Amino acid sequence: MKFNPFVSVLGFLIMVAACAQGTKNNELQKISILTCKATDMRNARFALADSMRHIQDSLLESDNTASHKIQEWETKLGYMEERKARLAVESRDLADSIRVELSKLTKEMSLEEKRTFNDNLKKIDCNTL
Repeated sequence: MKFNPFVSVLGFLIMVAACAQGTKNNELQKISILTCKATDMRNARFALADSMRHIQDSLLESDNTASHKIQEWETKLGYMEERKARLAVESRDLADSIRVELSKLTKEMSLEEKRTFNDNLKKIDCNTL
């Protein structure tokens, strides 16, 4: 069998394209995981805010409430404030990570490709990851 340089070059290009596609899929998977974490974190922040509002409302309406109950609510509120601060830092760090990954992944995409990518990203079911 005779050596054919065209077939060799074609084979090499196919391998490079397959590796590039695999890398894109890995990056998309990474973005998907980060996006799901961000959604979970947002839900945790909202739940915490609801709980804090409930305790704050209870404190405002605590005219005839025992002092030990008021102290318990204030202590819980203090722990919640600490959790709120930690969640804010974690959320900012996660947002920065997502921004960097998206920038790397979409820097060579056209505007229409970016819109399609964003639409597909919104369709991700975090329960399947």
